[in-house]
Amino acid sequence: MGIEAKWKSRGIRVGKLPCGPLDKISDVPGVTVGHCTLADGEVQTGVTALLPHQGDIFHDKVMAATQADGTLPWKNKLGTSVGDIWGYKALGLYQTQEELDNAPISSHPVRLGDIRYADIDGDGRLTWNDEVKIARSTMPEMMFSLTADAQWKGFDFSIQFQGAALCDKMLQHEWYNGARDQTPLTRPWYAGWDNAPLYLVENSWRPDNTNAEYPRLSTVASSNSSEISDFWKRNGAYLRLKNVTLGYTFPKKWMKKAGINNLRLFASGFNLLTFTDFKYLDPESSNVIQGYYPQQRTFTFGVDVAF
Repeated sequence: MGIEAKWKSRGIRVGKLPCGPLDKISDVPGVTVGHCTLADGEVQTGVTALLPHQGDIFHDKVMAATQADGTLPWKNKLGTSVGDIWGYKALGLYQTQEELDNAPISSHPVRLGDIRYADIDGDGRLTWNDEVKIARSTMPEMMFSLTADAQWKGFDFSIQFQGAALCDKMLQHEWYNGARDQTPLTRPWYAGWDNAPLYLVENSWRPDNTNAEYPRLSTVASSNSSEISDFWKRNGAYLRLKNVTLGYTFPKKWMKKAGINNLRLFASGFNLLTFTDFKYLDPESSNVIQGYYPQQRTFTFGVDVAF
């Protein structure tokens, strides 16, 4: 397989900052990193940006590949990206006996409340030939951050946002041994010891809850609903308020009387807010199966003293 990396414009533009162009402090291809300062009397503000330059983002594309003769059009990898996820197209959940009677033959028995999959090639069977591209890579094509700071008299304030976009997350995926199975987020009491997530229990299919977000509950490994499909796809983009710091430095004329050269009090908060559609795990995790210890929200209070 031949792979060529390219950077393609997606029409994103970085607006001008109040102080004009950024003073570059780094020159990374396709990325602008810099800092600017605007003085207005006693107020000083600064902005540091790590943003796509002129709308460029990192994007790769499969330009050439060795494929079998007669490759089905929807199985063609040319033009797709490395890391794209392939699987079944979900059509919702089985709701009636008629839908079960007309279901394509698969390796798993199906029941009401299971996920319905599209028979793409129309042969009445659910096979590898029915898999299509269903999601982007779990690795984001775009990552960005924005830091701003301000000083007024003895007060100082800084704030940092970071985020990522153009990626997907899968609640269910292949394990390292190649097995396709659900995860502790999609199957209750997974492996006999994981708890059952409350959202899964409350929002799973039941005869009295047919308009459910999740399929019927089952503790059976490798069931029909454990197949890789876009039913389990979630948008992996996020924006996180990474850090906020507020400090106050006492006037030196006050401190000299106490024999102190400098005294600053400060308070900081880390991982304060996260905006994302991926509500189940830390959106910075690579995927569900690998696991990821969540980053904690922390608060720090301190004193800087110099004699």
